[in-house]
Amino acid sequence: MTIESPSIFFGWNKKGEKVFIPLFHLFINATSGAGKTVILKHLLWRFHLSHPDWAILIIDSKDKREWADLNSDIPLCFVETTEPLDLKDLMEPLIGSKTLYYLDKIIEEAVFETLEEIQQVIEQKIEKADVGKIRIHSKELGKLRVINHTFKKIIAFTKQFKVTHELKLKPGFNVLNVSLPGAPLRLKTAFQQLILRSALVMLMQPQYEKVLFVHDEFHKSSPQRWSSIVKQPMSDGISEGRSKEVFFWLADQAMTKVDKEPLKPVKIWIVGQQLEDNEVQDAVNSVNDITDLKVGDKDIKRLRVGNFLVVDGVNMQVEETYFQPNGVPDELAIDIVMGNKKPQEAESYIKGFKFELGDVNLDFKEAWKREKELREKAETEREEFRRKCEKLESNFSDMRTKIYNEVMVEVEKKMSRDYIGKAEHQRIVDKLTSQITDMETKLAKTEPLRQFIKSLVDEAIPTTTVEATATIDQTIDQTTITTIVDQRLKQLIVSEPSLKIVQVDVDERIREINKEEYLRPIIETLQSLSDLAKRAVRFIYEKQKTTVGELSRFLYAQRRGRPPAVLYRHIINPLEKIALITSEGDKIQWSLTKTLQQHIKDEPEVEKIEKWILSLLL
Repeated sequence: MTIESPSIFFGWNKKGEKVFIPLFHLFINATSGAGKTVILKHLLWRFHLSHPDWAILIIDSKDKREWADLNSDIPLCFVETTEPLDLKDLMEPLIGSKTLYYLDKIIEEAVFETLEEIQQVIEQKIEKADVGKIRIHSKELGKLRVINHTFKKIIAFTKQFKVTHELKLKPGFNVLNVSLPGAPLRLKTAFQQLILRSALVMLMQPQYEKVLFVHDEFHKSSPQRWSSIVKQPMSDGISEGRSKEVFFWLADQAMTKVDKEPLKPVKIWIVGQQLEDNEVQDAVNSVNDITDLKVGDKDIKRLRVGNFLVVDGVNMQVEETYFQPNGVPDELAIDIVMGNKKPQEAESYIKGFKFELGDVNLDFKEAWKREKELREKAETEREEFRRKCEKLESNFSDMRTKIYNEVMVEVEKKMSRDYIGKAEHQRIVDKLTSQITDMETKLAKTEPLRQFIKSLVDEAIPTTTVEATATIDQTIDQTTITTIVDQRLKQLIVSEPSLKIVQVDVDERIREINKEEYLRPIIETLQSLSDLAKRAVRFIYEKQKTTVGELSRFLYAQRRGRPPAVLYRHIINPLEKIALITSEGDKIQWSLTKTLQQHIKDEPEVEKIEKWILSLLL
């Protein structure tokens, strides 16, 4: 939908009226599974349709990326800093505040241009102390070793990635991928903060206008407990951004972990469902203090999934609103907010809506078909290229022979005449030699020319890698699989003539495929689950470890008493039967990953299959 006003459509209130939010700094606060990511993605899409000339800068910091499907990653921006206060804010979460005294003493000695220069000075001091050239107390020396080691790791970490000193933004979506799955937590946090600080510093330069900055998990940038190298640039950006049309959309599930100081200029708050009393109270206090509006505990506690409090500090109003995702009809959205229909009835529309951002919704068979078509097209064009090269070589050879023969005939004619002198004879021989050498040079250039054209072809027709987002259809028989294998072998033989083909046992592959039978009970059980049970699976997956009581409170809003028997009968027992979870006493743990690892040794493949299984819950 296209919106001409500066406001953005959000949803419907209980009077059946449309609710819009003004374009301003915004914060979304809701517990895990309440719909923060859905709101961000759908609101951003609406914003993009109504503001196509704006740049949307998204910080993708979760280990399991949420914005990869946009296919809009940009180079990481890194602006180095050696300011004493910045370095102290960077290092405090890593080494503690007590150790920073020794870093102060180093920084005060000179002006440094880079982090590497500071690290080298620290290392030189340690080396001199080790050989007795200078005296440093053993306790102080130990602290310096910790600082030196930490700086080394941060510097090495920054060198692993291709970074630029510019923030290159284009109209539309721009994703800064700082997820770094598998990296040590503290080093990952330090690197993320360096990249975030760099982006924020660049955004405050005059040339950056009409930018929407989007950042989930805000506590990583503005933690309540620690200092942060991002806090001050973030606070400056939020305070000064409005004057140059740079707005911030931020989100986090728990306000108890967030330093609220940078959020004081934020006037639009979207508050969703919260499970814990302390989180409800902290959300109430934050909203009331910052917006000067009044929100009570009961206003948040009565919210259902899909309903949010829209606290508009610009127009000074508060409304409970059903957020209408893209694709959901207006009539259904109104019925849901009025209580005539359940929010689950909108799931099919949400799932069916496709953001027009490229082929990110291909299923397995469609992707396989597309890959085959691209490969066949590439092979056809490569074969055509080879024929042209062979014709080119043949033409060179024919031309060389023709020139050689013509020159030799001319030489023989002239040499047969009596009046030809020695100088004329030498001139003709030199001319012949020069022409033949020229042709030899052209022939020598044939191979580089072929390699150059081949590189252009390969670049123009990139190899498509297909992720197996579904299991192989069990109805494919051995003959079909053999035919597919033979086609692949023929393509390999043509494209890579030097490749050695070794015979393999196709029946062994059939047995490997049949091993995927273990997935059938998992898939069938998940597809037969009720909507409530699917919510439970998503909740357990997000938490990884939880308790029966916590799960019961999430599903039934039950604060006291024993969990209902239906929770065990229809949710916990079926999930434990297919090894999706394990339970012991009151404790519940996500175990699908371990179940898949028993059958699959390849970790990336385990992650792909797990994601596909979870997609059945959408």
